[in-house]
Amino acid sequence: MNIEIIGGGPAGLYLACSIKQLNPRACVTIHEARHASVHARGLGYTLQHLGIQLLRRLDPDFMAGLFPGGAPIVIREALVKTDAMARTVPFSTGVSVARDTLIHYLTERASALGVTIMHRHAQRQDITNLARESDLVIGADGVNSAVRARYGRRFGARTQALNMHYSWFINESEQERTEACFYAFRAHEGVVMLTSYPLSHTKQITIVEMSETCLNTGQFRDKDPAQAAPYLNRVFSTNGDHMGLRSAGLPWYRFQTNSVDRFHYRNTALVGDAAMAFHYSAGQGVTNAFTMAYTLASCLQRNSTITEALQHYSTASRLALRDAEKKMQARAEWLERIDRHFAQAPEEQLLDLFLQQQEVAEWESSAK
Repeated sequence: MNIEIIGGGPAGLYLACSIKQLNPRACVTIHEARHASVHARGLGYTLQHLGIQLLRRLDPDFMAGLFPGGAPIVIREALVKTDAMARTVPFSTGVSVARDTLIHYLTERASALGVTIMHRHAQRQDITNLARESDLVIGADGVNSAVRARYGRRFGARTQALNMHYSWFINESEQERTEACFYAFRAHEGVVMLTSYPLSHTKQITIVEMSETCLNTGQFRDKDPAQAAPYLNRVFSTNGDHMGLRSAGLPWYRFQTNSVDRFHYRNTALVGDAAMAFHYSAGQGVTNAFTMAYTLASCLQRNSTITEALQHYSTASRLALRDAEKKMQARAEWLERIDRHFAQAPEEQLLDLFLQQQEVAEWESSAK
């Protein structure tokens, strides 16, 4: 069996490892421009219960491989804040890992299992040729997937660009934080949201997000993330924090969601964000990618033909992600109107309003 995977991020690497582990005789090749995934948008991931279990299927000792310097911080709680209120709630047990660390670990694992990695960017014609010449082509190349674009109508692919803009920061200060943090603060320009996960006691991977109107107003107007950082530090330090945000060197991105009607077309399939990309606030992006990848690898092992395997995979993935897609769509639509929601609610109700929509407490049970 000759399998070509487009994309060498977590979804593509985990899929390649799973296929080789379940079927060592399969010939698996990853097509990835050198360092493209390491330098793509995003700084890291949160591994919660299911993601941890799926990594353990590849390697029972994966924690030592990911964190050779010692055990990481275990996240058990989430700190939710608005302007003048705060609450700590349960959070599904997990750990944070830097993007380059996870990709390096999975790359080493894939190489050890005999996966071939070709450092090249696959163009539209390459995908057409690979689909004709190989047994299976898999798009694992993220939200702007070339495979998804090549067969978009056949996949029933839909993309929605939200009026929300975000960028990545590192927060470092003397203040210790071991919780996942979810903040929504009212600045003069509008509501500014922060999501962060700890890498160490005093260093967190952080995402800052706001509406398009907020970004184009007042002290945010015409400022890139680095220029906006001093003002963001003042805004987020108004309720007991000592913020030290610095830009990761990435621009403001407009948030985009992906969905599909079908996860395969002929001998091509999609996994990870190439198929379904949700808002990051659920902290389930890498878990969904691993889940789809493991499901596809298992279907390839259990079915006698690739056609049957892809049909099985598409049905299973649709059932598994249907409810999550509806929930995340509703959350994204609410977040687009957060300026209006916060303007209409009394200050003493803001925390409950934000917590209810983020559903942080629900993640404790839904991720298990």
